[in-house]
Amino acid sequence: LPMLPCDWIQPRLAKSKPFAERDIDILMVANWDLFKRQWQFFEALKSMPKELRIVMIGQPAGCFDIDFARRTAKLFDARQDIEFRQSLTIDEVADYQSRSKVSTIFSRREGCCVAITESLMANTPVAMLSDAHVGPRAYINSQTGVLLKRRRNLGAQLQAFLECAESFQPRAWAEANIAAPISTEKLNQVLRENAEAEQRPWITDIMEPCWRAHPTLKYNPEMERLRPAYAALHQEYPQLFPADLIETSCR
Repeated sequence: LPMLPCDWIQPRLAKSKPFAERDIDILMVANWDLFKRQWQFFEALKSMPKELRIVMIGQPAGCFDIDFARRTAKLFDARQDIEFRQSLTIDEVADYQSRSKVSTIFSRREGCCVAITESLMANTPVAMLSDAHVGPRAYINSQTGVLLKRRRNLGAQLQAFLECAESFQPRAWAEANIAAPISTEKLNQVLRENAEAEQRPWITDIMEPCWRAHPTLKYNPEMERLRPAYAALHQEYPQLFPADLIETSCR
């Protein structure tokens, strides 16, 4: 398919503040598990100005929690007074994204990190590792952010990115390429052409979903039309599709 699972961000739900009003220098939204490689972020911060305002938002992953993250920051001598937050609501996360000058993710391998596309829609450019095997790495370009060279001075690269952050225009690129309406149009075309190639009738287009903070149809005004389908899925697969999934999928 010509899109990623994390592409379904609804522009009208994304907050975005003018750059002059952004009071957070660097934001990282990532669970506390080891594959997110927060330690490498802390290592980079060690050589960056102490007065930078850094915010890290995460959620527990097994035995890894906010206290583990704090201990790791201390172990790697991060100089800044980092603000750690845990298990926030999607609205709270969106507010932090809209207040940040840049955001970053340091994982080297994962699927579709939705925090990246959320950040772009908040008009916050993103820094990622250049050798990362992470789906939305393909979305980092001259409008949306930078790719960091892992074996060079990461702190210096991040600082240079921060100093030119205002010149990026990630939201304009995201609205034109990966917003929910765009992804819906792309997927409808693929499904329609596939049906026609197999000489099957194309009855109706798909309904536009939104990822907030999980895939949901709650924000589509036509959601009620699919309530019978949700009921049928629950009846056939009750353990996989809860009876109230149509209301709770966004929580």
